[in-house]
Amino acid sequence: MKIALLIAVPMGVAAVTLVVAESVGGARHLPAAGVAVAVCLIPAVPTYILAEVVWRRRPVYGPLAVLTGTAIRMMTAVPAVFMLQGVLAEQGVDRERFAAWVAFLYLITLTVEAVLLVRGVQARDPERPERPDSAGQP
Repeated sequence: MKIALLIAVPMGVAAVTLVVAESVGGARHLPAAGVAVAVCLIPAVPTYILAEVVWRRRPVYGPLAVLTGTAIRMMTAVPAVFMLQGVLAEQGVDRERFAAWVAFLYLITLTVEAVLLVRGVQARDPERPERPDSAGQP
């Protein structure tokens, strides 16, 4: 379920943003958005799984796993912008447009991953205090 959310939310945000971008800026956003979704999601799924496993087994190393995943995704996204610029240029997409899509979707996937991890940690934390507004209510 969490992996599905990690994939579906960025794709949904990209689709909504794409509709707006196409209506405002012309039809050259689709190739950039499609490739940017792949560039961001392909490394996001395994790094999320890594962080989730580490956080379950050794919670003290959880933050390090998240930072490592962030670095791996950044080391994938930045070179992808430069390596794919020739292919996208043939489709009429300039590097700046593609880089903007990658940066935007990178931040979206990072946010979704952070929310999923924090909720997972909170759900597993046995010493989490009860919320004051729910104490004493049936």
